[in-house]
Amino acid sequence: MSGNEPASSKVGVFLCECGGEIAGPIDVEKLSRDLSSGRDEVSIHVTPYWCSLPGRRRLREAIEQEGLNAVVVAGCSERTHGAIIAEAAREAGVNRNRVAIVNLLEHCARVHPGRRPAATSKAARMIRMGVAKAGGARPLETITEDVHRSAVVVGGGVAGLSAARALAAREIPVVLVEQEQELGGMLRGVYLLFPSYGDSARFVSEMSDRTVTHPGIDVRTGTTVTAVSGHAGAYTVTVEAAGASEDLSGGCIILAAGADVLVPEGLFGYGVNPRVVTQYEFEDMLREGLSDVRRIVMIQCVGSRNAERPYCSRVCCTATVKNTITVLEAVAGAEITVLTRGFAEYVGDLDRARESGVKFLRYDPERPPEVADETVKVFDVMSSADVAIPYDLVVLATPLVPRAGTAELARTLGLPVDDHGFVAEPHTKLRPSAYAPHGVFVAGSAHWPATVTECQSQAFSAASRAAELLDRGTIEREPMIAVVDELTCRGCGECVEACAHDAPCLVEGEDGIKISKIDALRCVGCGVCIRVCPPSAIALQHFTEQQLLSMIGAAAGT
Repeated sequence: MSGNEPASSKVGVFLCECGGEIAGPIDVEKLSRDLSSGRDEVSIHVTPYWCSLPGRRRLREAIEQEGLNAVVVAGCSERTHGAIIAEAAREAGVNRNRVAIVNLLEHCARVHPGRRPAATSKAARMIRMGVAKAGGARPLETITEDVHRSAVVVGGGVAGLSAARALAAREIPVVLVEQEQELGGMLRGVYLLFPSYGDSARFVSEMSDRTVTHPGIDVRTGTTVTAVSGHAGAYTVTVEAAGASEDLSGGCIILAAGADVLVPEGLFGYGVNPRVVTQYEFEDMLREGLSDVRRIVMIQCVGSRNAERPYCSRVCCTATVKNTITVLEAVAGAEITVLTRGFAEYVGDLDRARESGVKFLRYDPERPPEVADETVKVFDVMSSADVAIPYDLVVLATPLVPRAGTAELARTLGLPVDDHGFVAEPHTKLRPSAYAPHGVFVAGSAHWPATVTECQSQAFSAASRAAELLDRGTIEREPMIAVVDELTCRGCGECVEACAHDAPCLVEGEDGIKISKIDALRCVGCGVCIRVCPPSAIALQHFTEQQLLSMIGAAAGT
């Protein structure tokens, strides 16, 4: 027995009734009797909610009073409650690796309604497996490393500029990387901002100037990220500009790469009819001033809310309404008709547009409008009539789409992308804005189509989370990682190829032979490397083969 293994295990089993959600389908009283029968090393405790403040206080008291050195909490999912339960146990002196969470709610109570005896029997086996896991675990020391107090912000649009300035305001050095030669992103092509109707060019210019002149921000335009290595607290970002490469250091990375506007080639005559433009192109026309344009037809949801792009881009409707009001205030006698599939409730100034004289017709996506030489023909759903609308200009509202290279950049950073190519959150409800790997944060339309206000809010949120990480001085994580037996490893590199988190790498030992070495701060303990290792030289230090065999024996009753 190694020095960090307990001489014996005193396990506390904490059964949660979950307000009746568990105590209803499962006979908790019988379960408690069966588990405690003839087992002196196990103590049983029952309460309505162990996750509540009183429940956690009782858990700590039981650990201290009974001298428990391992804990099993049978209740909800570890994903939702594991962290707060483990923290309560840690405060009472129980090592995190000796805390097991058994998901009775989702894996037993809810899947066996009306079968109380069978559900109770299954719950007993599940808990015995948890006891075997926690009781057979070794206490492990937390992994600690110093944090490099600086940040790299990728993207120089409104989100990236806002994030950089928010970090610099906390005296955190920032390097801002933008692949274009100018800062401002898509906002450079917008005429007026919503809801202020202020000058976008002035807004971008002032924000860019304050960023470029800030002594704590190093702005790199015309620069592309080519590689990322390291981990939270110590990243190395390789960038390239004018053919030269450079390594930038940062304790965290904020991705604010933005999005692009879809170019609707082949839709509604775009690219063929010179009088058909996009809303984004229309912004330039408004800035320069409209001439000989009085009759305007605007078509919504062009290239979105269809089989190829089923999502709503959200910002298009507000942009359309804003531009209708801008036209009516600038051009006397202008006639504007908007063909829509229906506006969402968050669209601003819709009533104002109606009161100003904008006509709104609803079209059926199964019978889309037809742009002819002089008129736009459409079936109006509300009046059940075919309508022909003369036009001087047709304006198409197209969605935001991921920028070219976003998916590749996300892969470089170890971030997932969704089916559309936007950077995805691991779980919108359980882990909002919490990305994996830890130390990388996302803001703005790289994540999903966002308004200027939303981009700034997300940037401030990302900067706040990043500053919280950087200000700690050190980074800690639980040692739930894979470890390599150097005597068995033959340096084949299979683990390096299989790992999605770039945790293993091949290093040359003192004898000149290459072996695998795992970065503890990048490893997530998924075990993929174990499956592909030919000589079985890798193991999870927090979940050993002996624990697994003990759990199987507990489930089988042996």
